[in-house]
Amino acid sequence: MPQDASCPQCKHAFPVTEARHPFTVTCPRCEGDLTVEFKKPATAPEPGDPHYELLVKPGALPGTGGPPPVPKRKSDDDEVRGGGSMVVVLLSGGLGLLFVLLGLGVTGWYLFTQVDTSSGYTNRNNFNNTNRPGNTFNPNPGGTRPNPNPGGFNPPNPWPEPKKVIDTFDLRPVSGRVERITPPVGLQVNDPKTILLDGTAEAVSVGGGGRYIVFAYPATGRLQVFDANTGEITNSVNVPNEYGRQIAAGANKVVVKTNQSKRYRVYSLPNLQQEGEFELTGAFDAAGIAMGSRTNGPLLAIDPFGDAQLVDLTTNTVVEGSKAKVDAPRNRLSASADGKLFFGGDSYNDRDRFKMIDEFGKKWRVRDPNATAAYIAPNGQKIYAKDQILSTAGNQLAGKPTGVTESVWYVPAVTSTGDYFLSVYERRRQGRNPEAVVLTLLKGTNVNAPVLTAWEGLEETKGLARAFFNATDPLDKHLFLIPEAKLLVILNKNRTQLVVRKLQI
Repeated sequence: MPQDASCPQCKHAFPVTEARHPFTVTCPRCEGDLTVEFKKPATAPEPGDPHYELLVKPGALPGTGGPPPVPKRKSDDDEVRGGGSMVVVLLSGGLGLLFVLLGLGVTGWYLFTQVDTSSGYTNRNNFNNTNRPGNTFNPNPGGTRPNPNPGGFNPPNPWPEPKKVIDTFDLRPVSGRVERITPPVGLQVNDPKTILLDGTAEAVSVGGGGRYIVFAYPATGRLQVFDANTGEITNSVNVPNEYGRQIAAGANKVVVKTNQSKRYRVYSLPNLQQEGEFELTGAFDAAGIAMGSRTNGPLLAIDPFGDAQLVDLTTNTVVEGSKAKVDAPRNRLSASADGKLFFGGDSYNDRDRFKMIDEFGKKWRVRDPNATAAYIAPNGQKIYAKDQILSTAGNQLAGKPTGVTESVWYVPAVTSTGDYFLSVYERRRQGRNPEAVVLTLLKGTNVNAPVLTAWEGLEETKGLARAFFNATDPLDKHLFLIPEAKLLVILNKNRTQLVVRKLQI
């Protein structure tokens, strides 16, 4: 098999043919004698490399005498100095050339008959040498080229096709196991119960379809669950400090922000057993997270710059195609119970408008209902806002109650049973109590027909509405109306205690 030999004297490269034994060749450029030897390498050659190592030494092989020397052509000066005849010069040159050609022919015949073909190996790269001028060696005399891929292995494509970017998604909430909500026993209508919490509940979320209220205490490293069916705190768990500054509860899961960047932990609900963790993509933590209280995800997370993404809680991975920019506020994020409609705002004053976020045509859609200090109904069909109740289609269903001049805030029940809701406003007074919150239980859209006598000046509602700044605390994190359990649960302003009232409805 031909390989390129390099003359150590003039560095000229020329092809030589493999042979079992060393042999002598003449450099075509400087006409010096060279000894060529093909040796098997110590280690097996890499695919595509020559099968033999090629050794080239100056001088003829000892004992062979080498090929006949090629006489040098005399120059014109030599002819003048020697006075020889031109005929003699031509005759001598012709005889010398004949001897050289004869010697090369004999050497080529000898080498060709001594090529080692016992290994059956063929260097495919050397086939290209047959295209060099003057090289007439046929590397495939039988007409059948060996299979370069006998094992059927196809090497990987070094330039794979670029992965197609997916920018569409389906919002498919995962239905959870929602158990029946029933009134607790032993609680009397006119005898409210006060429950002291384990610390300051910095984050609160409703899960279990409205049955459970989950409280997080990052300063003390605790999670607690209130069960409406018992009217008590039923489950607690220790978590590392600084956990829980963001939580979102679903039917049977609750997601808690950890103290690691973009890292979230998933617990079971109501038992608070750790189930897994996930990490958001992108550069920033979420500014808000939410999922439907009757679902087990997906969870919506939106960072401070409006990058939204859905997290599948069955696999703890981001839903492909859901990561996109949304033009909506995200500091106060909530969801309808079925997890199909999300609601975002920045604060609960009369300037920051809330917006609706959902999936439409496999893309995120943002709509502006023109509502401030607003809350989405569990069934996703109404918006309870400052001074008005709207349909999600944008139609006003109710305004302020007759005779009330102060700002009014409406808050829906945590479930859709009976279409109940609360109205909240602050009445100005004279004397020792300059202010009092008026809390009224209502039904349907008639804001002038209280279901029960209004509560005015309850200690646990003090400070929740501030008429002077025309703003409130997030009332859906303080007022929990649970019609199936016939309960009104109020978390006081400093978030350290619950007051549980039984309702006669």
